[in-house]
Amino acid sequence: GFNICPTQVIPAFTASGGQPMRWGLVPGWSNTLANKYSTFNARVETLESKPAFRHAWSTGQRCLIPALGYYEWRATNDGKQPYFVRSSTNGPLVFAGLYEPVGEDSVPASCTIITQPAILEMTRLHPRTPVMLNLQQAEKWLNGPAEQAREIAFSEELPGLRIYLVGKAVNNVHNQGPQLIEREPEKTK
Repeated sequence: GFNICPTQVIPAFTASGGQPMRWGLVPGWSNTLANKYSTFNARVETLESKPAFRHAWSTGQRCLIPALGYYEWRATNDGKQPYFVRSSTNGPLVFAGLYEPVGEDSVPASCTIITQPAILEMTRLHPRTPVMLNLQQAEKWLNGPAEQAREIAFSEELPGLRIYLVGKAVNNVHNQGPQLIEREPEKTK
């Protein structure tokens, strides 16, 4: 899809292969999807301390979440202006994530995207960014020891990125299609 929002099912890859997961991690101790706090993103700084993520982190339930890119919004005088962030090669981005397997009471497998403080050009868009992995890091993220995963999660490395303005149609989650990620001309005042 071209307009995915939290709670939808997305593809994720664990050490044992790909599977669909709900975007919004459901902690292992919870038997309901109704979480009182957001678990779509997990701050790298609190992975080990936040109850929702502590178990997945300590047991190495790490996953990869591929995407064409992601949207970020900036406040403007005309309301929220969406931007699309994608790889400069137009290949997929790979986000570092944590997951919980299928739980009791038919709670589906679920995942969260890990975020870190924004660096370089990303700071103009938002104070945080997803942790984005290259192929080597992705392999180590899935299969390496915890200490290596921690290093990767805290590394301040960005892949080559393109950031550009897109149309506001993406503001409505019911809108879908490749036109949503097409570049819009920048408005000049």
